[in-house]
Amino acid sequence: MVAAAMQSTLFDEPTLYHTMQSCTTATFGTFAKMANGRTASKCYPVEEMTTWINAVRGRPDTYISQAQFRGKRRCIAEIDSLGSLWADCGDDGELAKLGHSGAVKAILAACDDAELPSPSLIVFSGRGYHAKWLFTERLFWALLDQWNAVECTIIQRLRGSLNADPLAKDASRVLRLVGTINTKTGLTSCVVYDETENNEIIRYSFDDLHRLLTTPLKAARNKRTSPNLVVAPRTLLSCEPFTSWEAGLWWRRYRDIRRLCAMRGWTPENGGVPEGYRDLVLFLLSVCLSWVTTPLHWSNEVEALGHQLVPTLTATERKQYTSTVYKRLMATVKANEAGCQGEARYKYGNAKLVALLDISLLEMASMESLVSVEVAQTRKLITQRQHKAEQRRNAGSVNRDTYLATAAERAQEARKLLAEGLSYAQIAKKLGISRRHVIRSVKVHYE
Repeated sequence: MVAAAMQSTLFDEPTLYHTMQSCTTATFGTFAKMANGRTASKCYPVEEMTTWINAVRGRPDTYISQAQFRGKRRCIAEIDSLGSLWADCGDDGELAKLGHSGAVKAILAACDDAELPSPSLIVFSGRGYHAKWLFTERLFWALLDQWNAVECTIIQRLRGSLNADPLAKDASRVLRLVGTINTKTGLTSCVVYDETENNEIIRYSFDDLHRLLTTPLKAARNKRTSPNLVVAPRTLLSCEPFTSWEAGLWWRRYRDIRRLCAMRGWTPENGGVPEGYRDLVLFLLSVCLSWVTTPLHWSNEVEALGHQLVPTLTATERKQYTSTVYKRLMATVKANEAGCQGEARYKYGNAKLVALLDISLLEMASMESLVSVEVAQTRKLITQRQHKAEQRRNAGSVNRDTYLATAAERAQEARKLLAEGLSYAQIAKKLGISRRHVIRSVKVHYE
């Protein structure tokens, strides 16, 4: 419905995707443009959100993060969890010319054409519209690569029809707060649509969205061209993270290194990573980030890591240890922009990383990717066995205990029929098995 009458209940719109169900110290990020041209960015505890919203209500150019964080910095390195997906549509003002009702109809039609479920909410930003899909449960940072895959898919499918902003898809993004003023137009941001069911705003399981949106469009499978699939050229600022197998690999390695630091007690409370590993850990994490974030955000992410894990290094030292990573990232992006296939980013194998970080067998048990060749082969063998067992179950086979129990019942029934004077052939026909099987079942049981 077009929710003009719903403004009072949805005015605190961020509370729909920000909750206190994640870590106890979760924060949300804010951003504001000041009258003097300066900007202010800060994080507040989630429990203070309502107070903050009331304090900034009616102010100009005020924004709020869509993710929750574990500290005072609004960046991927600090993300705790996410409660939604979104698309920033029509910021060129074209949708707004249709009026709220017309814009909502256009967005819903474009989502339907792009095989996307209806958004939970549509927010007018004072110029464009934010379509949002709310989750039934918060998605934690470990699955950020999967979240990015779905987010990029949504932007890609709505790029041509709704001019969805390709730069507004990073997980640490801030969007304009409902109830604040867009100074470009003088209009107030507001909720213009909510999809409800039983008087509750509809929410989606992220697993369902991931399964639905990481499969090809039917139009693409049928080799038909859709105007909604126009994708803007990749540029320096729109280099998409998490869209390749290697990017997913490096994100798993990033998680492993962070997990390793926690296991070894290399936390901010304990002074961070000690000398001997300090430079190496910062360098390797910056390499991981070069594969999973854009050049626009890389420096901010590495700075946040520096404050978290290597506070004993100065800003100059941190820049010195990671400068070549940034140069290689920029070289790769520029090569892609020029239409070349150049890849200059650092590449390492798992064996090399395991050796550099001295990861023990005990520590490998908690690692996703950073394990020795032997451990990887063992895991692969176990996975293959589990996969084969699942295939057999799906094909109608049963586990051994069930099979033996069924065989014992069948042998007992065969003996009973044999005692009644039936021949092996008659028993086989009655039980639906072969004569040979009947003979074997009876003999095995007797023996």
